[in-house]
Amino acid sequence: MRSFPRRSDFIARYGGDEFVAILPQTRINQSERLATRFLEGIRNLTVSRDGQSFSMTASIGLAELKRGEAADGWLDRADRALYQAKSSGRDQLVIAP
Repeated sequence: MRSFPRRSDFIARYGGDEFVAILPQTRINQSERLATRFLEGIRNLTVSRDGQSFSMTASIGLAELKRGEAADGWLDRADRALYQAKSSGRDQLVIAP
């Protein structure tokens, strides 16, 4: 909620370990800032369990909906960017062309 605080932002699970953040009326540069802030928050988070601490990472694929683009094409571009982030070493943001 701290990373995406606006009431119009919509965050939901989109598969087993994947989530989608839909940021209406948000340009790509503003979306990139929000996603970067989210990544930094995850990187700075330490979780403790049974006396052991560990850190977490996130991989993000970011795509801006193009004028006239169908939702499935937009989600496909975001998904490809996500998998590029994962295959390039994880813990990073990739913006779809």
